[in-house]
Amino acid sequence: MTHPSVQSSTIQHSILQSSADIVRKIGETDQQFLTNPTPELAKIRAHLRVQLIQFSHQKTEQVYFLTEAAALLEIALMEVGNFAQHVELSAALGETYLQFYHVTKEQRYLVISKQVIKPLSHCDSPDILLALARLSATEKHSALVKHWLSRLMQLPTMDVNSIRQAAELDLYRHEDWFKELLKPHLH
Repeated sequence: MTHPSVQSSTIQHSILQSSADIVRKIGETDQQFLTNPTPELAKIRAHLRVQLIQFSHQKTEQVYFLTEAAALLEIALMEVGNFAQHVELSAALGETYLQFYHVTKEQRYLVISKQVIKPLSHCDSPDILLALARLSATEKHSALVKHWLSRLMQLPTMDVNSIRQAAELDLYRHEDWFKELLKPHLH
C-alpha cells in the first residue's frame, strides 16, 4: 500500500503537471490566434482559462482568468459571421459568467449569464440548453431545470457526460423525474 504522503505528493505533482499543461496550451493557442484569429480558437482560449481556475485557490487569480475568458469571448462575438458560431460563443460566455458567480457569489453574474443565454433559448443547442438548466439550478428553479433538461434529452447531439459533470444539477439527481430523464442514456 502506498504511504499517504507519497499519494499526496503524487497527486500534487499530477495537478501541477496539469496546470502546467494548460498554461502551455494557452501559450500555444495565443500564438496560433495571432496568425489565425477564428471564433473556434477564441472559444478554446477562453475555455483553457476557465479550466485554469480549478488550480487556483486565490479568488483574485480566478477572477482574473475569468475576466480574460469573458473578454476573449465577447470580442469573438462581435466579429462572428454566422448564427451557429454566435450560439456556440454565447453558450461559452454564459457559462463563463456562471463560473464568475460560483467564484464571487455576486448576483450580477447570474443576471449577465441569463442575459447572454436566455435570448437563445429557442435554439436546439445542447450547450445553450445545458447552460439554461445549470443557471436555473443555481437559481433553484426546479421546474425550469426539468424543462431545459427535458428539451436537452430530446436532442440527438446531447452529451450525457456533460449533464453528469454539471455540479449545479447535484441537488436534482435524486429526483424521480431526473432519474427518468437519464434512464434511457445509462448503460
